[in-house]
Amino acid sequence: MEEIKKLINTSIENSILVKTKILQSEEIISVIYDISIKIVEALYNGNKVFFAGNGGSHSDSLHLAGEFVSRFMFDRNAMPGIALGSNSSMLTAIANDEAYKLVFSRQMEALGDRGDIALALSTSGDSPSVINGLDK
Repeated sequence: MEEIKKLINTSIENSILVKTKILQSEEIISVIYDISIKIVEALYNGNKVFFAGNGGSHSDSLHLAGEFVSRFMFDRNAMPGIALGSNSSMLTAIANDEAYKLVFSRQMEALGDRGDIALALSTSGDSPSVINGLDK
């Protein structure tokens, strides 16, 4: 029981540490601001926001897309947020017929338009499928 409490407390402390470091970095805050402005501009122009990630980052992509389409914090119109890879038939067909590294880029090729935003989520930062998805 105590070990579980210790693990949860460590998780809380790490979360606070990371968020504090973000708040202390003008560079990170500036990047977050710039990305936010680009997303808002894209949405006002009728464009979409795509999210791509593998494993846990894919779960985060699904969550973020859901927040765009749902009401997140207050009642508002739905916004076009799409988690690439959420269509398992499409995902497995691309992975099987071509290569897994193309699962996001093929979807962007088919679904993306000029002016859309693609947000890559990657714990490692070097996932070939996620990086290729940004090239389209």
